[in-house]
This record gives sequence, structure tokens and C-alpha cells, in this order.
Amino acid sequence: MKKINHQTTDKQYKEFMKECDYWIEFFGMHDWDVIYKYDKETKSDCYACAYPDYSSRLVVLCLNKNWGEIKPTLTRVRRYAFHEVDEIRYYKLSKYPIDRIITVINMKQKDIGKFVVNLKKEMDEIKHMLIGADENRIWKPMYEKRFKCKIKLED
Repeated sequence: MKKINHQTTDKQYKEFMKECDYWIEFFGMHDWDVIYKYDKETKSDCYACAYPDYSSRLVVLCLNKNWGEIKPTLTRVRRYAFHEVDEIRYYKLSKYPIDRIITVINMKQKDIGKFVVNLKKEMDEIKHMLIGADENRIWKPMYEKRFKCKIKLED
């Protein structure tokens, strides 16, 4: 039996970028620089992927050309765009414990107090990132509905 290898199109890649931009705006992630990648080199087991770097606020968002047996419909491409942008939001939470453990292991005793202060600041940053997204996603639409007006969220 012949192996099926569905491929995404240039049109779908453009829609992927457009949809990623939409969700980045939706979640208020204005401080991120985005690079898009579209090729066969993307991990073969992923239809799309995100490679965020929190220190530089740079993310590479990739759409794989080869989807194997899965047919790349426009709905699927749009869903994966949302998924990858949401990955950026939660990436720090998934990598955070390991990064912190390694940091503590490599620390000198005298630096642990400063580390704890910085850890609290980082956790507060994560909390406020999620709250900011909720303000865009939940509070703003509800406010506009309740008070029958359109508003622009200010920083």
C-alpha cells in the first residue's frame, strides 16, 4: 500500500501566519517578535511548532509542509496556529520548574536569597501575563456587552 503524504499549500501557510498574528494580538502579546518558518525541516511528528526564547522575546512559529496521512484543511491549519500561539503563553510554565532546579543546584549558598526574590518576581510576571490575556479574552468582551460600547485596552 502506498504511503500517503499530504502537504500544506502556500495559501495555507499564509493563513497560518495570518491566524497566528490574530491570536498574538488577541492575547496582547505585543512584546514578542515573530519569525515564521515553512519547510520540510520542521519536526516530522509535528504539523506545526513554536520555539520561543523568553530572554529575547523572539519566537519561531513553524508550519510543516509534510502532514503525512492527515489532510491539512484550513480549519486544521487555523487550529494549529492557535495552538502554537497558546504554547508560547504556557511555555514558561512547562519549562520553569526544571530551569529553576538547575539554577539552584548550580548556585552558591550566598546567592540563594537573591534567587528567591527573583523567583517571586518571575512568578508574578507569569501570573500577570495570564491575567492580561484574560482581560483581553474575558473582561473586554464582557465589558463591551454589558455596557454596550467598544473599548480599546490601554497598557
